[in-house]
Amino acid sequence: EQRDSLEQLNLPGFSIPTTVELHQRETLDRYLSQALCVPLNNGPEGKRVLQCIDDNEFVLTLDFTLKLLKIHERVCCGIPCIMEGETGVSKTALTQMYSILVNSHQNSIASVSTEKALDKIVGELAKRFPSVDLDQAGSTKKETILHFLKPSPHHSTDEAHQLLHDLIIEACSNRSAMFAPIPKNLVAYGEGGDVPELLAWFSESML
Repeated sequence: EQRDSLEQLNLPGFSIPTTVELHQRETLDRYLSQALCVPLNNGPEGKRVLQCIDDNEFVLTLDFTLKLLKIHERVCCGIPCIMEGETGVSKTALTQMYSILVNSHQNSIASVSTEKALDKIVGELAKRFPSVDLDQAGSTKKETILHFLKPSPHHSTDEAHQLLHDLIIEACSNRSAMFAPIPKNLVAYGEGGDVPELLAWFSESML
């Protein structure tokens, strides 16, 4: 009777799963995705799944899903959430999985932002040194930029490192506050070896 009453509400995006569906991974992923605003990924057999759960080898059950939703509900409302239980009941794993889920969307945004910034750096290098062929330099933006640092008759090594350093520092200053600050040892331009290290750090999209 209660199920019939809820179904008559006809709310967009709202559906009441059957007992069987409640134990299906696709259903559990969909509820977590909606509650935590985490985008679903294309999984095997065309199913939409939360890839970060598989990546971390986490076994998602109905019980764990309900606990994750209850934790999220309390966090969103600013209510202290203390987990209690015997040793080995996955309190730590549950907390880690919640953290991964909450941060996964931010990590995705950070990766896209970093890729755009690297693309802009490649474009600026091509603009400043049009005679340097960067099209076939590498399969990734990072490899392309590293290719630019190699000795070339079109620019000096120090000039290349200095320019790239300045471009990365500028890109860092334009990024949002969710990114980690630049390590102090990489801020000032020094020896050439610091620039590849700075590029590697920048490419990792550290939050």
